Amino acid sequence: MQKIFAIALNIPTLAMLVVLFSPDSAKTESFDFFENRIRPSLVKYCYPCHSGLQVKGNLRLDSKSGWVVGGNKGRAIVPYHPSNSLLMTAINYQDPNLSMPPKGKLPKEVIDDFETWIKEGANDPRDSHQPTIKSFDIQARSNHWCFQPVRYTKLPTVIDTDWPITRIDHFVLNKLEEKELRPASQAKKRTLIRRLTYALIGLPPTPEEIRSFEDDKSDMAYEDLVDRLLASPRFGEKWARHWMDLVRYAESYGHEGDFSIGNVWPYRDYLIRAFNQDIPYDQFVREHIAGDLLLEPRIHPKLGYNESVMGTAFYHLGEATHSPVDVRQDESVRLSNQIDVLSKTFLGLTVGCAQCHDHKFDPISTADYYALFNTLANSRMTFASIQHPEKLQSLTDRLKLSKHKLKQNFIDTWPQQIKKIGYFLTALPELKTRTLLNYQEKRKQHNTKEDSLIGDFESGTYEGWTVSGTAFGEFPSSRNNSTQKDIDGFQGRHFANSYLKSATPKGSLLSSPFKINKPYINFLISGGNHQGKTCANLRIEGQVVLTQTGRNTDKLEAVSWSVESFTGKTAQFEIVDNYSGGWGHILVDHIFQSNLSTDINHYYQKMIEQLATENDHLKVDLLKKWHNTRQKSDFDNKDHPLFHWWKEVRRLSNDPISMQDDHSQQSKATVNPTNEYRVLGSLSGENFKDWRIEATAFPVRPSQYADIVISGIDRHISSLVPPSWHSAGSSTRLAGALRSPTFDVKHDFVHVRAMGHNSQIRIVINNLQIIRGPLHGGLVHNVNSTKPTWHKFDLSRWKGHRAYVELLQDSGNDNFIAADLVVLHNDQLPVKFTQQPSESSLSYLESYSNLTSLAENFEKSLIHTFHRWYNGSADSSDIDLLNFFLSNQLLKTVDNVQINLSDYIKLEELIPEDQRVVAMTDGPNRPGVVYVSGDYRQEGASISSRFLEVLSQSTSPFNSEGSGRLELAESMISAENPLTARVMVNRIWHHLFGRGIVPTVDNFGHMGQEPSHPQLLDYLAHQFVRNKWSVKSIIREIVLSQVFQISSNQSDESKLIDPTNKLLQAMNVRRLESESIRDGMLAVSGRLNLEMYGPSVKVHLTPFMIGRGKPNESGPLDGNGRRSIYIEIRRNFLPAMMLTFDMPTPFATIGNRNRSNVPSQALTLMNDPFVMDQAKFWAKKILLNQQTVPEKQIQEIFEKALSRSPSPEEIEMISEILKKQVSSIHDASSEKDIYLQSWTDLTHAIFNLKEFIYLF
Repeated sequence: MQKIFAIALNIPTLAMLVVLFSPDSAKTESFDFFENRIRPSLVKYCYPCHSGLQVKGNLRLDSKSGWVVGGNKGRAIVPYHPSNSLLMTAINYQDPNLSMPPKGKLPKEVIDDFETWIKEGANDPRDSHQPTIKSFDIQARSNHWCFQPVRYTKLPTVIDTDWPITRIDHFVLNKLEEKELRPASQAKKRTLIRRLTYALIGLPPTPEEIRSFEDDKSDMAYEDLVDRLLASPRFGEKWARHWMDLVRYAESYGHEGDFSIGNVWPYRDYLIRAFNQDIPYDQFVREHIAGDLLLEPRIHPKLGYNESVMGTAFYHLGEATHSPVDVRQDESVRLSNQIDVLSKTFLGLTVGCAQCHDHKFDPISTADYYALFNTLANSRMTFASIQHPEKLQSLTDRLKLSKHKLKQNFIDTWPQQIKKIGYFLTALPELKTRTLLNYQEKRKQHNTKEDSLIGDFESGTYEGWTVSGTAFGEFPSSRNNSTQKDIDGFQGRHFANSYLKSATPKGSLLSSPFKINKPYINFLISGGNHQGKTCANLRIEGQVVLTQTGRNTDKLEAVSWSVESFTGKTAQFEIVDNYSGGWGHILVDHIFQSNLSTDINHYYQKMIEQLATENDHLKVDLLKKWHNTRQKSDFDNKDHPLFHWWKEVRRLSNDPISMQDDHSQQSKATVNPTNEYRVLGSLSGENFKDWRIEATAFPVRPSQYADIVISGIDRHISSLVPPSWHSAGSSTRLAGALRSPTFDVKHDFVHVRAMGHNSQIRIVINNLQIIRGPLHGGLVHNVNSTKPTWHKFDLSRWKGHRAYVELLQDSGNDNFIAADLVVLHNDQLPVKFTQQPSESSLSYLESYSNLTSLAENFEKSLIHTFHRWYNGSADSSDIDLLNFFLSNQLLKTVDNVQINLSDYIKLEELIPEDQRVVAMTDGPNRPGVVYVSGDYRQEGASISSRFLEVLSQSTSPFNSEGSGRLELAESMISAENPLTARVMVNRIWHHLFGRGIVPTVDNFGHMGQEPSHPQLLDYLAHQFVRNKWSVKSIIREIVLSQVFQISSNQSDESKLIDPTNKLLQAMNVRRLESESIRDGMLAVSGRLNLEMYGPSVKVHLTPFMIGRGKPNESGPLDGNGRRSIYIEIRRNFLPAMMLTFDMPTPFATIGNRNRSNVPSQALTLMNDPFVMDQAKFWAKKILLNQQTVPEKQIQEIFEKALSRSPSPEEIEMISEILKKQVSSIHDASSEKDIYLQSWTDLTHAIFNLKEFIYLF
């Protein structure tokens, strides 16, 4: 089939192709790598001994000339040769006499960065031969062209007045005529529609669209085509991908773990919608910089989403590592990356170069850098809810009213349920005594010889059992051969055990068939509590009729099945382990049929009925609940809310007591009456006033009243909360966050008193969000308690850092959190903040004479406690007691409460499904400092948040109580700022022509290149603002110009005078971007799935994609046919095909992709499984047409893939090759497969044509 590739050689236009490589882009990317990875490491690890006045070994590393000249041992770095560089020898500790730094080896990732940098040429911008301004003269530097106001100039005069059809053409033609050049001729219609369609929507035109355009002879044909493409939903998918290059879009953090960032894809969808809807660019900029702070956020007209907040996601798309050892260094690196992306993307300036010193070339000072740094440091990462805030607020107000009515009903009626409740507590010892006596009597009467053994494994074998899998080993376990330490409760010597060396193997044991002839089957069981996975089953006729799991313990417990209803049937006993996770094992012993149940609970039911019959105060159902609660709850534990009452019940019942009963000693050993402290949040005074809420779960201020919590799938009153700042005021199905002001850590501890369910308290240090591992795990506490409990965080190692407290609640049926006190302190918690059990409640324990009076006192005490709750004076012990009754359903709600609850539930059902996006939220305005030489350990002058001095003509700080990001956004789009509009129209020009008017699209400063058409750039910037910052309008004006429509045939004169074609004598020949190549293959093969939006499709993992953090699941080879923009981007597992065709690695702003032409690209097109798969898919579609004459099919292939018809010579050549292919294939199973293979070879060859992946 190799001959078919000769087709590519017969296409005349391909002779024009040259290697399109952008050295400017590569250079910029390597400098970015230096600034982001190498310079910070040099500053941190090398400068202390090899810079300034401290130069050991005569080696300076604070300048390029320093390492070029080298020190006493010679040159430190040999570009492109890490193995020959002394620096690598030193930091790898390869020479015991040359190990640097001397105090310890650098982290592996830092060493890898140095090796990569040297391999790529050790590009170092610190010593440049560019002209520099020796002293920082902001006025002199601001004379650079990019800092001058946008000037609207008259159209330049041209000689050929017939050629221009738009204002843009005058500017281009004027420059050409200055060099006595003539523009190239008009491109052919087929060439033009292919160029335009790929440029605007990133897909090839269909044959039908091509024919329609060719057949339309009207003057408006091209304009109509432009408008149709601009209106296509595919437009946003194409142009959003351009923007994603700027904001280093990725969905994982990279580094060694490649953790997922989470909730990133909504930002991608936001971009697509924004470009499709032509959101004004000034609004787009506002939303990116401060979308969370807009007073009138932009709301999606149909879905009701808050679009504006989504824009702030871009801040958090950078690389990050989990559990960094040095949190302040980590913050410095993260914010440096954010500043770099922010300034390049919107301003085209390299502000990041001013991190360690004033910018060497541009009018950007270190103070400018740290003013921006402080703005971002005073902001906070969040996962924001994107629901419509006003609509949601209206609904929460209605929910509050409904819930208030419900709460009032509850307060009015619940005390009625408390009557006679004490008699149930005092009846429990009598119930236990009667049941034990009854059970003992039954055991005495029972004849064990009548028991029928099913299995006890005492033979040490599995004789009589069918063994499947490997979980239970070759023979039963004994204590001696078991690796489990806590195993207990078995009888005899041996037992069945699926825990061998681990809980991973799976398998089962099945007994021999037996006939059920006794009312009970008794056995011992322990192990994992996984229904249907780790269990014992009774099978009758192959069906499981009874089952029992373990209880996540290795102590075997007695279980008794009542099987009287199965009498006479043949059964088998099965032991199953089909679970590989935690507690993935099962233990069973001593299985037998008997007339006596070994489970004492079988005898409790009869005694419950007997006691209830004898006592009018007792009800069977409620007494059964009390018994079940006693079984699962340890009343003897001194922390149990019934501890003191239960102690007295047992004493009066002559029940042996072995309890710690001195409540007065509680907590005294853990407090300090004279400790220094600071209250960070409290209901008293205004200590909570500076706390900030997010979303709608939390009210705007703390509640001074008690409240009820409605939760559970069935929505019931599940618990009570005291006055506090809590998230259950409207509904537990709402999400939200509550955050403290930022504080400097000066104390050893912070205590947070909170209660809740499925919620979290976090201490965020220096904005570190990836809180994982042993270093930072103590900064997160899960809240799962219905009793207000102190959560203690040790901050001693974080002294000197910035921090804030964060209370988080996700939406869910049961989630809520309530807090009423936050205290910073040293040593132990001050005694004034501790609570003893309520003295007023315990006073009811002082006067009683028997169980009856004790029961009555308990009832009075409980009513008194309830009153304390709704009056707002209940303490944590009171809340714990009341919630004990609610959670165990020992007190039920009455009918009118249930009716109001139904009304509330109907309102709750209107709450929309919560959707989140990674975003920014604001913190308080705090002054920052300049880091001397970029080293956070060397704090310099104080600095406040402000904009760049050169653009604002001021050093005045932002007038803001928050971070200042909203003011920053307005400064970015201010009429006094000439850069924002210039930079954006230049990016648009770059994407349409393959080269920007300013070629260095991310750098307009002194180190960037001059504009080729400065007047045109200002004209476009002026038009952009004049047309209300409409991206589509400026694109439309550009593509309607004559210059966009000319051919790519550059004249010989132009090649001599302007070899890089910057004057645009002809259209630039360009290779398609990687996404368009892949999407184009999907489109022409017929596999393209045009579904929009939603979670990303998992990346397809090849065997060569290895490393830590590798996803457990691979995505489909073709990504379900979705466009490339919807494929997940994981930093450590980027798709090889996309990288080969220059998709940038997402670690910095890349406005100008590298454009290479290398052998690996040809090899990818020939061998990549995706390419081959699409070729085969396309061939199948072709053969479905069942054309007898292949010429029509060849015609269709060319029109789909190349947007042109094949020449007669090409048709003849391909037809002949197809015939030869058919006759030469002998290994196919059928004639159909022979044709499929032949046509697959042809479609595959088409994909390999340069003409397929290039635009002309």
